[in-house]
Amino acid sequence: MEFNAFSVLRSDIAIQTSVLMVRAFVAMRQLITAVPQIDRVEQLEQQMKELKDYIEEVFADYNDINDDTRMQNECFSKP
Repeated sequence: MEFNAFSVLRSDIAIQTSVLMVRAFVAMRQLITAVPQIDRVEQLEQQMKELKDYIEEVFADYNDINDDTRMQNECFSKP
């Protein structure tokens, strides 16, 4: 039996291994390119948290103003 490198490279196992290796490299590339997207998502999450905190602070101030206005109205409406 003669050893033929070409026939080994064209075997089913070699083809399956090659396909799996290409898929692995594609998956690695997708992960590597996803890192900036993950960073961007984290930045957006931080900005959303800051915005939420700011809105809560604004509403707290708004409620304080309403309470002050209500108390002033009660003082003016007393005989």
